[in-house]
Amino acid sequence: MSVKKQLLIAAAGFGAIFISMFGKGFAPGSILYGSDAVNIYLPLWIYAKNLFMSGELPLWIPNIFAGMPLLSSSSLIFFYPTELLFMLLRVPENLIYIPDIFIHMLAAAAGTFLFLRRRGASAEASLFGAFTLMLSGYIITYIFVGHWNNIKAGALIPFVFYFTDRAARDRSAFHALNAALILGLQVLATGMQIMAYTYMGAAAYALFIIFTSGEMKAQRLKPVLFIAAATLFILFFSGPQFFPSLDYKDHSWRGDFSYADFVSWSILPAESIAFVLPHFFGLKGGTYFGGMPFNLTSYYMGILPFLLLFFIPFKTRKKEVIFYLAASGIFLALAWGGFTPLYKIFYHIPVFNQFRNPSRFLYLFSFFIAVLAALSLDSVIKDREAAAKRGRGFYIFIGSLLFITAIAGLSYGSLLPQLYSSIKKTAISSGLIPQITKNASADFFVFFGVAGAFCAAFFLFSRKKLGVFGFAALLIFINFLDVNRVNSQFIRIDEYKQHVFKADPAVAAIKSRAPGGRTADFNMLLGPNRGVYGNFDTLNGVHGLQPKHFTELMNNGAFNNLNINRAFNVKTYAFPMDVSLPGFEKIYEEPGRKIYMDTQALGRAYFTGNIIRAGAKNSVSASVAPDFNPLVPVVTGGTASLTTEAEARGSAVIKEYKPGRAVINASADAPGIVVFAEGFFPGWRASVNGLDAEVLRVNHALCGVHVKAGESVIIFEYRERMLLPGFLLFLAAVMVWVVLFVRRMKKKA
Repeated sequence: MSVKKQLLIAAAGFGAIFISMFGKGFAPGSILYGSDAVNIYLPLWIYAKNLFMSGELPLWIPNIFAGMPLLSSSSLIFFYPTELLFMLLRVPENLIYIPDIFIHMLAAAAGTFLFLRRRGASAEASLFGAFTLMLSGYIITYIFVGHWNNIKAGALIPFVFYFTDRAARDRSAFHALNAALILGLQVLATGMQIMAYTYMGAAAYALFIIFTSGEMKAQRLKPVLFIAAATLFILFFSGPQFFPSLDYKDHSWRGDFSYADFVSWSILPAESIAFVLPHFFGLKGGTYFGGMPFNLTSYYMGILPFLLLFFIPFKTRKKEVIFYLAASGIFLALAWGGFTPLYKIFYHIPVFNQFRNPSRFLYLFSFFIAVLAALSLDSVIKDREAAAKRGRGFYIFIGSLLFITAIAGLSYGSLLPQLYSSIKKTAISSGLIPQITKNASADFFVFFGVAGAFCAAFFLFSRKKLGVFGFAALLIFINFLDVNRVNSQFIRIDEYKQHVFKADPAVAAIKSRAPGGRTADFNMLLGPNRGVYGNFDTLNGVHGLQPKHFTELMNNGAFNNLNINRAFNVKTYAFPMDVSLPGFEKIYEEPGRKIYMDTQALGRAYFTGNIIRAGAKNSVSASVAPDFNPLVPVVTGGTASLTTEAEARGSAVIKEYKPGRAVINASADAPGIVVFAEGFFPGWRASVNGLDAEVLRVNHALCGVHVKAGESVIIFEYRERMLLPGFLLFLAAVMVWVVLFVRRMKKKA
């Protein structure tokens, strides 16, 4: 059968698999659920889309954490091609995830297929590798947690290795640039962590090729220089996202990243068994009892890829498979993170020391296992007779595995309480034991079933009762059935209105009774980030990189003080019960939710002449003092000549406001400070009566500006300092790519 026909059949198979997995998501009013997607990525995307369609970039969002940068804070995927395409095509928000997963499953499969074909694997084996990676846990199960940045970045990993292979073996500057482009796309997807790990693996792969190729030392310099240049071009291709995000990093909570943060979400070495027995440690949710606080994903990729490793082609691809085995072993060990002392080294390496969740090293482990499995299948396909001769050893190997698995399965139930308590340091509840045991027992039976099916397929193939393509297709189907029993637990189709745009009378009361104020909802009674959906501002929110100054105040209990909240323009509160507080008026109630308005809250802008000066080191302590007076703000910054008069009287009124820009009219009888109760960041610029003015840090996390006596027109504008340089570098990189592409086309012509 020709490769073209095989690809057509594979495309039909891909379509059938996709429909079986996600077909329900095409129903009107449905959405492919992901926890962080509906709570973080989607509301931010809708907000950004509305700004973008009105001709503005989503630089600032006022709805969470008293206002914060949006584009640079890496929780909005904006510059990535599919996101821009969906915005330009005005695709309904609830429908973007189905085509997105289709595109990236296809990308993962295509990249893997091209890489394996490049390495000389047969079309049949390459298709097996492609389907294996496409259906792997890091692509599919990450939907449930809603980490679309990692799904996108992970799907591009095979293309990075494909172009790296071409760059290193062909000494091609153009393909080195292509590898940099794909790595840049990973950053544009805000998958910086996956990019860093992919770069680490691809650089090692390139050096492996260069120094095992047998070429003279002088000939090795060229591809090494290409790698160095490509490293810079990764930053250039991702410039519009990378440089603003780099600028923001030190102003987020990760600016003070501890070692405990760094090693959080490491997997227990023993959890590696989940690659063949996914429910051994409970898999997810309430049944999970591994080394992480909780788990909502899986890296399961099926039993077959690991069984195929029996046929690793050491004789024909010795150096290559040793590299893949070593790389997969290293990335697996790195995923153990804090459970291995060697991981401490990474805490001292720039870039890498900003990432938590070492388990994501399993992205690269999964890729290398898929490649090894495909090359192993390729060795069986290309030398059927040799594979048949190894059949006896293979059956003994499978029989031994089944024997060990049977013993483990029989003893699992009795060992579970001890295993659970040794990890969680508490006794397992009696209700969990039958549930966990049932799921784990199913794994043991599936292991037997898959191993038996593989033996039968191998027997038929070795006896020439089954053709090459039929053999590979059967293995793909078996692996799909196996993987899908796990993946299906992470695919959830919900009604769109269940999560967003639900009419809420509590929100209606807030917007009608306290317009222009913030809402404190510390119990998430209104829902996470519902202020973004409902277009009202909240004091808190949900975000992966929340602002540093806000977090420092929160960690010091600042927002337990009503006077501090009043300075932050908090006009309404959501409580689960009735409260009696001075100045509070109930404006809405229902069982479990009471909305109160604080009649003493200050506005978004206000004037005061009485201030407390504080340096950067004692700004927090001064701002959280028990006797804090909202009309006596703590001011950090400004020259020694900055003067105010404690008895000064004045007013400040916002005349124009939109995200990232405010025009304030102020009037004062003496010098003082106009406080703009919006999150302080270096990107803010201010002018007073047309003259540039220093933006002061007020109450540790807000903005302010000094004004003289008289009438003042104050303009605050937020700008991304690194956005323009990032764009210029991006355009320069694109121009270089175009030049190399044209030269390449001319040479081919």
